[in-house]
Amino acid sequence: MTSAARMHVEALAGAIGARGSCTPEEARGHAYCSKALSEMGYAPHTETFRAPLSVWMPYALASGLALLAAFLFYTQGGAGALAGAALMLLVVSSTFLQLAHRDNALRWLLPTGESQNVWAQCQPAQTAAGTVVFVAHVDTHRHAWVMSASGPFLLLRTLSTLAPAAYIGLLLVCIVRLFAPLPELYPISLVLAALALPVFGLALWPDFTRFVPGANDNASGVAAVLEYAARLRVTPLRSTRVIFLFTGCEEVGAFGAAAFARQHPELSDANYLVVDNIGGRDTHPHYLLSETLLTALHPDPALLAVAERVAAEHASRPIMSRHLQASFTDLTPLALAGRRAIAFVSYRASDGMIPDWHQPTDTVARMDWDAYARTREYVWSVLQALDERG
Repeated sequence: MTSAARMHVEALAGAIGARGSCTPEEARGHAYCSKALSEMGYAPHTETFRAPLSVWMPYALASGLALLAAFLFYTQGGAGALAGAALMLLVVSSTFLQLAHRDNALRWLLPTGESQNVWAQCQPAQTAAGTVVFVAHVDTHRHAWVMSASGPFLLLRTLSTLAPAAYIGLLLVCIVRLFAPLPELYPISLVLAALALPVFGLALWPDFTRFVPGANDNASGVAAVLEYAARLRVTPLRSTRVIFLFTGCEEVGAFGAAAFARQHPELSDANYLVVDNIGGRDTHPHYLLSETLLTALHPDPALLAVAERVAAEHASRPIMSRHLQASFTDLTPLALAGRRAIAFVSYRASDGMIPDWHQPTDTVARMDWDAYARTREYVWSVLQALDERG
């Protein structure tokens, strides 16, 4: 089946290429998935939604407003402190809402675009006793240096913790200045602004870079789900309906998965299997134990138990678990919507990173087809176990 996967990955990451969120190329990627499903005999559906154009712009705007607040505080006396307090109240509240994947004022100030989800379903051989939704995102990210290696990613994780604390500190400094004009508040404001400055630069920079080809992230996940669709078209599961969902705008905040959850309340009892980044060079299959931006979100305990049991049955080939920090997959909005979900991602054992993550080198030539096949078969075994459980 890997020959079919090669065809899908080459079509998406090669012929179509970079598939930025809300771009015509992302729409072409979804059209490819729809056509592939139709050629298998399915009846695919396309559903549109609107989403922000960048995951970085809200954080660049927040840090920029923090720098402006610090400038006003330092130069405009009491009036500057009042303006700074108002700005920082906006920044603090919006930043925490953004980290929680909730709507906020920073998003209202930024442009949006139209994206889409594509999905189709396969009925079981017998009466359906449950539903499994495979989830794979079609869009690709921009080139982001902070995700290029473990060192820069540690910097991102550190700043993700320090920046909100600095925003709260600057808000408190502005409020205190309104009631007590203490001279030591000014150097404190400069220190806090110094923490916001690198966040501003790192968050602003990616939106001036190109979208990456996204062979591993996430043409590999799309290819796996299309392979599952081909298998199940020939031999459906015994008693489990399977839905193949190809989401848009995962890279800018997983808005496709969130839109699907809103638009399909009838699937609130389904099990969601997220497949993302499974073909990186020298990687091993992992199931995620949590995803954390603001607070930790966990997979469904029952799905986690099945994933652990199937991993133990594949003991001859290492299958590991991992906590995902300062990032997310389509699991995050599904968990926030109360859906039962688990995510599968392949990481390098040497440094715990995804190879070529959001880099121009994420090309078809860099795919590790043995690693891809290992994770594809592991997730397929999880599906079989869910069907046997009924």
